[in-house]
Amino acid sequence: MILYGFVGNDGINKIDVLGKDAFTLFIAGFVNIIGQAALPSCYEKPCKQGSCNTCVTVIGIALHVTAQVGLAAALSACIAGSGPFGAVICIGLYPSSAAITFGLIQDSLNDAYDKCNKNCCQDLG
Repeated sequence: MILYGFVGNDGINKIDVLGKDAFTLFIAGFVNIIGQAALPSCYEKPCKQGSCNTCVTVIGIALHVTAQVGLAAALSACIAGSGPFGAVICIGLYPSSAAITFGLIQDSLNDAYDKCNKNCCQDLG
């Protein structure tokens, strides 16, 4: 059995087809850190529920745009450095890389919306 056949028997220097390469994880982590830093500003102050949810939505849009730019750059770099066969693999990697990144963003946004509903509704009562 050839465990690294999908990377030409070179698991260190070739592409991670599972989308868990360091660059993808760096982008996902970076965007998640930005979100974790920005989102509390929506719900850690006295607020109205509508304005809190709007705040989270605006930050969510910014996080998605940042992630798209980062993932597009990662895809371009992957294609540029991998040759014709590798380019096909890079394009195949994009969905899993995007799923990791956008999954983290969505988890952060869901948590922030929950905190908006909890914290802001208490302020109104």
